Amino acid sequence: MDSLEKLGMEVRKHYPELDGYRIDFNYRFLRNAAAIYHYTKYVIDPLQVKISYDIKNRSRKSKRGIIAHELAHIYLDLKNMRRPGGLSAEVARYNRSKSYRIKSEIEADTVAVVRGFGPDLLEFVKTRDEDAIDSHGGLTVEEIRLLMKNLGYLI
Repeated sequence: MDSLEKLGMEVRKHYPELDGYRIDFNYRFLRNAAAIYHYTKYVIDPLQVKISYDIKNRSRKSKRGIIAHELAHIYLDLKNMRRPGGLSAEVARYNRSKSYRIKSEIEADTVAVVRGFGPDLLEFVKTRDEDAIDSHGGLTVEEIRLLMKNLGYLI
């Protein structure tokens, strides 16, 4: 079985914008989430991509999908000139505003698909839906398939 760190590094190759950042991948007990990322206030500390233990026994493909999704959140924060996960106002906005949370989740899913992780994300979302894990408003299976088709994936 691939280690989470190894899978994370494999997926990360598709996000060259993150090359200057140290990112650790590890399992954690998470409530109401499949995965999160965290950035401490200290620049020397690594970003933490935390994957729920509930995901640990999922397929390699499913784990790659959730990792690609979390890296997309980091990429989007950097692209939008926000310090990844470190702005308490952003975290509060995400937690307080359902429309902002949905927009953020859809954007991250879209980036993951565009970066080549459509089949992986699709696998994750299918199993997420089967296990009734809260999606926080990301793309549905049908929306991922449509995006993949529009991007020329062979489905």
